[in-house]
Amino acid sequence: MGALSDLLKRAEAAATPATHATQPSVTVRESQQSQESQRGEPEKRAHLLNLADAEGADAARVHRLHADDVTACTGLSDETLRAYLRALDRGTDIDRGIAPDGYTQAAHCEGCGPVWLWQGAPSRVVACPWCSRRKAGKPLPRPKVTCGDCINYLPDPLNPKAGMGGCALGAARAYWPVRRHRCAEHVPTENRWEQSDSLMISQSVEVPQ
Repeated sequence: MGALSDLLKRAEAAATPATHATQPSVTVRESQQSQESQRGEPEKRAHLLNLADAEGADAARVHRLHADDVTACTGLSDETLRAYLRALDRGTDIDRGIAPDGYTQAAHCEGCGPVWLWQGAPSRVVACPWCSRRKAGKPLPRPKVTCGDCINYLPDPLNPKAGMGGCALGAARAYWPVRRHRCAEHVPTENRWEQSDSLMISQSVEVPQ
């Protein structure tokens, strides 16, 4: 099941802890609520499909949603549902190693290195939406960088500004200081910051709505 229904269920369980004396009645009530929600699932899915069409989102993702994820949308506003559909689209693109629409700002993630984030995102982050995909071994699209502004770059002693220097991570990585290329280990010099001053992006929130 998707994250939406799981989060809602955990929140409900935390808000209404059951005691031994009341557990049977709570179980019966939850069962009745579940049955009522399941009866409304086809209508809610149809509504999501209409919103997906208006939003330009992939309807196939709505068809693949688990019934519990669909019923978890009950009571949510259309604005919230549209944001949910956009998040599904972004998540699928990121899983495929594709920068979603709007991810046009180059940034540096402490875990991933150079990554694409949305316009207005911080230029340096501790974690990003790509982190879980990187850990799963999935490909990441990367912006091009230059060696000259990387903390690992070793300038040419004879011509520091234009000569071909080296790399502290290995001789085979050496490039000219202004040559643009993709490098997962690139760390911009201006990104040397203390842990206490760093910025964190939650992986559970893809982009601001």
